[in-house]
This record gives sequence, structure tokens and C-alpha cells, in this order.
Amino acid sequence: MNVQLDAATQLNSDANHWVYLLDDPANERVKIGYSSTPCTRIAFLSGQHPEIDLTSSVMIETDLRQLEYIVQNTFDAFRLPRTKIRDGETEWFDRSIRHAALDLALHIGRVRGKEYPVHQDLNSFAAAGRQQKAARIAGRACGGQRSTWRSAAEQQAELAEVATDCAEIFVQILSERCLDALVTDGTRWAIARTFKHENEPEMWTDELFAWTRWANRLWLAAHVTSRSRPGDGRSFYGVTGTRVVRGERMGTEYIHLPDAWQTFAAGDETSVEARFFAPVAEAMGGLPVRWVPPGARPFDGQLISNLQ
Repeated sequence: MNVQLDAATQLNSDANHWVYLLDDPANERVKIGYSSTPCTRIAFLSGQHPEIDLTSSVMIETDLRQLEYIVQNTFDAFRLPRTKIRDGETEWFDRSIRHAALDLALHIGRVRGKEYPVHQDLNSFAAAGRQQKAARIAGRACGGQRSTWRSAAEQQAELAEVATDCAEIFVQILSERCLDALVTDGTRWAIARTFKHENEPEMWTDELFAWTRWANRLWLAAHVTSRSRPGDGRSFYGVTGTRVVRGERMGTEYIHLPDAWQTFAAGDETSVEARFFAPVAEAMGGLPVRWVPPGARPFDGQLISNLQ
């Protein structure tokens, strides 16, 4: 039996949004996430987390990209803290909400006048994803030009998955600090937050430049690049730099965003940039916008890290 074809034929060819609930009974948790390439995503996550029981996991086909956010935000009080900074480590919730989360997703579909198909027992999808990966590896092993060639669609799909993962981590890191506002001069944008010496004394030391620091972890999460070929030039930064203005006991930190980040967030939801900036924009949706004149802080002087 061709497992890859068998799993693929179960999917609605007109759909491009899938929300999965991956059950981890051993750790009493469930992962609620989104993918536009569900076979490869489920294969990857089940490999990263072998405790996942694919037999009791489900996947929902939907016409609504925001379904993932609605379900996650509804059950945010049951979200579990991340234990590691790695792909697939975010979006875990207490397992007790898995049936209610599925019911909510299906109810949203009915409100929209649709019946969302639900796929149960995701073993065939994981097998299809592993088969696809094996085929790619076999192709590379053959040597010659075919071993390095990938279609534009394959490159786009991979970067889109990376962008989604990066956005998950980025939003989680953002939530670790209290943010003041979005600051703009009409063209440039930055996230602003206030910090105090008694809470973050490292901001007055050389640790300001350590990669373990909050803002630098944000930059690392915001670097969207190919997993298989990091140096092939197909990448972008979701953060363009940071600036710190310090007083004696208090200071302000500015995280600079690309000028067009709002355009990216509102763009084609299948684009790589939208996959990163749409969830980031949603996470910052409650922040006030502070307007400043051109050349004013935080856009005067040099950035601490000019990354573009």
C-alpha cells in the first residue's frame, strides 16, 4: 500500500488549513497547533515527542486560519509553561481540555455554516510524512543536480513551517516581559518596554550583549531561515535591531521591527512573512500605539544590534 498517497487522499484538496490536537497521555498534556503541511508536521512532532499517542490524536480541516488562535486563547489558563527553547516545544495545554477544545473548534465551524472534517488516528499521516522525508533523502543520495534541486513550492512550504514555529517561540518570549507600547514615527516601528535596576541589574552590565538575554532571544526566534540549507539566502529577520536607553535606576528597551511588518501581517496568509507576523501582530494587538516625530527616540542614533 502506498501510505503517502493513502494519507494524502484523506485530505480535502481544496483546504490548506489544519489544526491538530496531539495527545500526550504520559505527560497529561495536549499540543494544539496549526500546519499547512500536516503530514510532515505531524511526522516531525511525533519524532520530537515520542510520548505522543497518534491513535488518540486528531486533526481538523478548517477554512479559518484563526481557528488555532481562538482555541488556544479560550483555554489560555490551561497552557503549560515551556521547558525548552526548541521547535515543537510551545503550545502545550493541560490534557483535561482536549475534548472541550475539539468541541469548540467544531462549534465554530457550525456557527460559520460548515462541518469541519475531523481525522482521528494520525498514524497514517505521520507515516506519510516520514515517507516523504525518506524520498527527499533518497533523492539527495543519488548525487548530481537532482540531489540539490528543490522546487520553489517546496522551499516556500519549508520556510512557512519554520516561520510558524518561530512565531510560536517569539510570542512566548514576548509574554515574559510587560510591554508598554508600539512606538512609530509613521514609517519605522519598535516595541517599547520599561525595566528597573532592581529587577534586571544585568541591563547595566556587559550581560546586555549576552545571547541568553531576553531581547537577544527574541532576535534568535525571529530569524526565519531554511532548516535544510541555512545559508542559501532564503531567510528574513523579524527583528531588525534593539536599542536601550538607561537612566540611573530605570530604562527603556526598544525592539525594532521591519518597516513593513504590518503589511506582512495583513498579507497573503500562505506567505512566509504572514505566517510569522500575523500571530505576532495578534499577540501585540492590545498594545497602545505611541507616535513620535521623525528622528526621535527610539529611532535616533545607532541600534545596539543592527541585524539587516
